[in-house]
Amino acid sequence: MIHVNSREWIEFDGVGEPEDIRNRFYGFEYRYIEEDRFIIPANVFLEGDELSQERINAARARFKKLGWKGEGEIGILWIPPIVKGLRGYNSGGVCVWHVRQEENGVSYLLAPSRFDDLGC
Repeated sequence: MIHVNSREWIEFDGVGEPEDIRNRFYGFEYRYIEEDRFIIPANVFLEGDELSQERINAARARFKKLGWKGEGEIGILWIPPIVKGLRGYNSGGVCVWHVRQEENGVSYLLAPSRFDDLGC
């Protein structure tokens, strides 16, 4: 169960297992994500998940390998299944890990598939 918006609980396994986040998720940078109101802090999104800290630590380690300097808050962006390319991929949509480097505004992202494969 993953906690979303302090009122809803949804069954969802799309955030990835720690080992997958660390070794199998696609990592890339994007310039610039200006609108971040829909990126939920990872500790809030994962509230109630017994592996939340392991998942966050895995994402933190992976982001650092991509060049992130450790500043900024790690969050999760949910992409709903109505997005072109997601149909049949996962009926619950896809979660994308995100952190923005405070110094230069570059966003680092981790996703279970390449974005071009998702239709984004």
